Amino acid sequence: MKLFVRAEVYPTENPDKVKAAIRNLFEAAVREEEGESVKYLVGAGEGRESLKRFYTLLRSQSILDSARRILLSKIEGSKTSFSLNKQAAYAGAVSFSESTLLGSVEVEIYDEEIEKLVDWLSPKTIGGKEI
Repeated sequence: MKLFVRAEVYPTENPDKVKAAIRNLFEAAVREEEGESVKYLVGAGEGRESLKRFYTLLRSQSILDSARRILLSKIEGSKTSFSLNKQAAYAGAVSFSESTLLGSVEVEIYDEEIEKLVDWLSPKTIGGKEI
């Protein structure tokens, strides 16, 4: 399993806060990357341990069903990808988004058995309880 994250750092943003937003959700090595006129923070992690914070937050926020629906709908081959609200991530919360004015954290997760990984990360529930 491999994890890749990327967030644009806008001129008005503190890069350390954007890095904290990523690290609040994922155990990933984060570095700065310069684009043509854009700065990004990119991160990578390997193994389920890199998803442990995200795993825990999905449960503590009781959003397993929503997460499962999004993760499954975004599967392409051995990858699932999604966007997270950067401000919510900085506050230590998971909030899925299509796009936000203040940017998002773009996430890609690769696994040869991606459906099994989604089952582990966000299992089916009945009445909010994992089954």
